[in-house]
Amino acid sequence: GEFETNITRFTLPIRSLAFNKKGSMLAAAGDDEGIKLINTVDGSIARVLKGHKGPVTGLAFDPNGEYLASLDSNGTVIIWELHSGKNLHNLKGIAPDTGLDVSTMNVLCWSPDGETLAIPGLRNDVVMYDRDTAEKLFSLRGDHNQPICFLCWSPNGKYMATSGLDKQILIWDVDRKQDIDRQKFDEIVCCMAWKPIGNALSVIDVIGKYGIWDNVIPSSMKSPTEDIPMQGKN
Repeated sequence: GEFETNITRFTLPIRSLAFNKKGSMLAAAGDDEGIKLINTVDGSIARVLKGHKGPVTGLAFDPNGEYLASLDSNGTVIIWELHSGKNLHNLKGIAPDTGLDVSTMNVLCWSPDGETLAIPGLRNDVVMYDRDTAEKLFSLRGDHNQPICFLCWSPNGKYMATSGLDKQILIWDVDRKQDIDRQKFDEIVCCMAWKPIGNALSVIDVIGKYGIWDNVIPSSMKSPTEDIPMQGKN
């Protein structure tokens, strides 16, 4: 494709971007104050959300189209109501405090059905929160010995992949709350994505090396794309 136009500008570095499901809205944030919600059709700024006290390093739209979750470098998570822009839940200090190093700790993720928000925890774990009440549901804790820097749900929400600063990727059976496989890498893996159809995980590390992990889930277990849940319209 060809470059079309700049959609917005910041005076300080941008740390996180996220599209809603339809691609009609882009959330952008970083070291500047405020999260910009941008209409991708005409480039207008629909709203600016203010409430964080540090750089915003993670953004995630609820797949049901109601909420935006944001994470800052102090470990605070805010859940916003998109329709009103209201700060519904302010969860202070529940994720690692990254201080000045905001380069790798930048993720939080809604489950495919939108019912659960997964956040890197303070004990090198993943903590799950309820979408409406923001109450802690349970955590996934295994053999990561340094903080988790990236996580992603499988398409059907049955599994999760987590990457840590310890250069490990762990694969989790979320219902059983157990890790079922792991791989050690030479560098920190900073981004991962499940294959939309099939049984594979793509990974990229901090020096730009890319790879694909095939047959992530054993054949004896349910496929990561089997029984994909219905999502919202947004």
